[in-house]
Amino acid sequence: MLYLFSAKWCSSCLLTKQNLKKLLLKYKESGVDIEPVEIDVDDTSQKIETLKNKFQITDDSILPIFVDDTDKSTDSQIYFGEKNYSELITILDKHLKYLGKTSPSSNFNPKNNQFNSNFLSKLSNIFK
Repeated sequence: MLYLFSAKWCSSCLLTKQNLKKLLLKYKESGVDIEPVEIDVDDTSQKIETLKNKFQITDDSILPIFVDDTDKSTDSQIYFGEKNYSELITILDKHLKYLGKTSPSSNFNPKNNQFNSNFLSKLSNIFK
């Protein structure tokens, strides 16, 4: 499961969620559907408090927080703070790897820093 802990008052959360929304749409257009569970850290329900305790999210934690709890054989991956699109791609690709799925961003060639797929070429233009 991929969780996104955020707050309505958090400007970094809003920016990250905006980038994530655009990115998830591009993944979906490429046939990969990912739906992180969004959690408001200000929600005091027992279910949310249990999740916050499980991942040791406190009032002092830097928001937003992504938690990838997909791979039960290892500790949950926790990512703190605002994320740009390339950091989001890294998080989503790792999540897909746990699920045994291929990411549409796997055509990126880091050696020459060029996008080899139409998907990533369009994606890079969105976030410029």
